[in-house]
Amino acid sequence: MEEVVFGKSIIFIVFVSFLLSVSIPTVGCSSNLFEKSHPLRRRTSHRPQDSEISVSDLKTLLFTLDERRPLNFELIFDQNYQDTSRSLLETFSSDASGAMAYQYDSFDRSPKEINRLIRPARSQTDLVTLCNFESVLDIFRAINVTRLESHLVNWILIFRAHDARRESMDALQSLIFEGTMVTVVTEEKGGKFSIYSANVEVDGVMRFRFKGHWENSSPNTKSSLEPLFNPGQYDNMNGRRLIIAGNHDPPYFILGDQLPDKSFIPIGGIDYGILESLKKMLNFTYKVITPPDGGWGYPQPDGTITGMVGMVARREIHLAVSGIAMNAKRKPVIDFTISYNQALMTIFSRAPKLRNRAMAILSPFQLEIWVYLFITALAIGPVLKIHSTLSQSFDENVQTLKLQTYSFNMFRNLVTQGNQIKTNQWSLRTMFFSWYLFCLIVHAVYSGTLTAVLAIPAYEKPIDYLEDLPEVVAKGYTLTVMADSTNELLFRVNIVLMYQLGSN
Repeated sequence: MEEVVFGKSIIFIVFVSFLLSVSIPTVGCSSNLFEKSHPLRRRTSHRPQDSEISVSDLKTLLFTLDERRPLNFELIFDQNYQDTSRSLLETFSSDASGAMAYQYDSFDRSPKEINRLIRPARSQTDLVTLCNFESVLDIFRAINVTRLESHLVNWILIFRAHDARRESMDALQSLIFEGTMVTVVTEEKGGKFSIYSANVEVDGVMRFRFKGHWENSSPNTKSSLEPLFNPGQYDNMNGRRLIIAGNHDPPYFILGDQLPDKSFIPIGGIDYGILESLKKMLNFTYKVITPPDGGWGYPQPDGTITGMVGMVARREIHLAVSGIAMNAKRKPVIDFTISYNQALMTIFSRAPKLRNRAMAILSPFQLEIWVYLFITALAIGPVLKIHSTLSQSFDENVQTLKLQTYSFNMFRNLVTQGNQIKTNQWSLRTMFFSWYLFCLIVHAVYSGTLTAVLAIPAYEKPIDYLEDLPEVVAKGYTLTVMADSTNELLFRVNIVLMYQLGSN
């Protein structure tokens, strides 16, 4: 099971797109125009000059399409619609509605430039285009390359009637994937507008369907228009077959036998139960496959996306299950449902070993203490010898001994043996007393600690906190996590340096 540290949300299903498409309920007479696919025959049309579209009618239509929320309006226009765009922006400004505009003036914009033009929306945004058809096709080609489809962006494409040719609409239809919310509005004569909506069919193909007419002067058609975005579009999916990716991940998703077509039969798990309930409620069927690399996946430094997340991002499947955790690396490339569970990660290691007692005699002190004691024992003899020599230069009655005598007797004191040096010099007596006190403290600490070490078993230092991980990894421990999981991502690219483990 892939888990999340510190209560991160585990997401059972990643809905990619099939809950995001735009639908407008039928108004007036329905038509099968644009429902059938045709070969793409691109042609560049020569359009008349601007000023044919009624600004007042257009503004009223934009507000009518979705009256349930304020219009969050952004406009993309080209040189053919400069006057209309300017007038439309002025009317919005006068009503304090607010709007932003971008001019698209080249068919040669790179996807990176269009990425700057069409910013990923953080709230529901209505992107209205007033461009010729070639400009719109270029924009949607860039959307496909940069993966800018979003259920937060509502595309409203406005054309003159003679621009919306069958081959042009077929070309646009081929560039729209499920999850891209598109409404096409064409102006007819007399201030009448025809409305088309991109809807996904049972076979999973997006097709434009005629939804009806809207006319500003006719209150009946205006009042009969239902909200632009119909939340009930997927109430009945008419038996549509979905491709789902999942890993064997008890207790969330349990896979059974593999079928000849390489798919698997799910037999249990929390996600399986929820998936079966959705299947009955929404009337769809599905088959389950596993990712080729067997991982959950996330974006890699080289730009590739691994695991099930990559399959969703590349539109190879409709959704993925198996306790998929939401994190900052995955959110830009796929859409998540709300979370339904929280889990904690537990790190376990082998139990600390009993320390070897072969060197127990040295265990009371650390290596640094032993080094200091050794240096002190070596230095005390020369210090006493220098002191006696200097004292004798001032007083000839002062007795001085050999260096070996001073050093040997000071070592005897260190191992609790008596001092055989006799002196009536008070400065030397003071130094002896200080040395006796030092030896007493060392002996007491050493003997007490040694007794405790021998009486109570000593174990290696355990791993108690995440802060201990870099230290134990440096000593040769190997941290093992599931590949392409959130746990791997946390330990490899977490911005908290304290928890980074490099390439281990």
